[in-house]
Amino acid sequence: SEAGSRKTMFIMYLLITAFLPAFVPACIAVKQKISFSALAAAFFAAAVSVVPVLVLQSIVHSFLDGIILNRPEAVRILFNGFITAALTEESVKATVFSLTAAAFLQIRNARKVKNGLPTKRTGEYGRMEQPDAHHAGIVIALFFGFVFGGFENIFYGLRYPTLQLLRLCSASLVHGALGAFYVRMIRAETKRKSAAVFIAAVCLHGLYDFFISLGGLFILPAAAVIGIILLSSLRFASDYPIKE
Repeated sequence: SEAGSRKTMFIMYLLITAFLPAFVPACIAVKQKISFSALAAAFFAAAVSVVPVLVLQSIVHSFLDGIILNRPEAVRILFNGFITAALTEESVKATVFSLTAAAFLQIRNARKVKNGLPTKRTGEYGRMEQPDAHHAGIVIALFFGFVFGGFENIFYGLRYPTLQLLRLCSASLVHGALGAFYVRMIRAETKRKSAAVFIAAVCLHGLYDFFISLGGLFILPAAAVIGIILLSSLRFASDYPIKE
């Protein structure tokens, strides 16, 4: 029927626009011969991240909505942007990505040991390989971020289909680019620097949500925040930290 065809087309449109950005790092991963298992792990981790995010956000709404209910609208938007959205999402994403990366590396090293291969390379070849591994991690992290953003876009697309293209050019970029922050956190020289990167991710995410929620001319500072996130992501991708 015509109604069924429209529903099918809408679902296809929703899926394509939601996950379209993830195809970019996926293609780069294929070109760089990054293992399919790494991409699959990142996709699964991003999908799993959605569940604790929804749970935490429901808890925040249940316990704290009453406190800010009578506050000015700007305060409510600020709270939702920085706490309900940014803090919960970045905490879950950074944790899940870090745990997935650690588990994946342990499994890979276990397989190397089983096959009699070295788990840590040294010498000139090792020094050349480390930055390559860092860049591969960035690609996988970007894929992870874009996939998470894709699931979020599906959720919002079902409720607000007219905003799907806007989110494709804004929220998707934010979630994808913030993936590079997680790699920088993992490879940070100290826990203090790792915490600083995490706080930066939360603050930038919160600022974006705050400005985009205000709408109107505030879209301009929201675009500026997206630019800062993208530039920071590029810097983290090219800046390979050498631990002493």
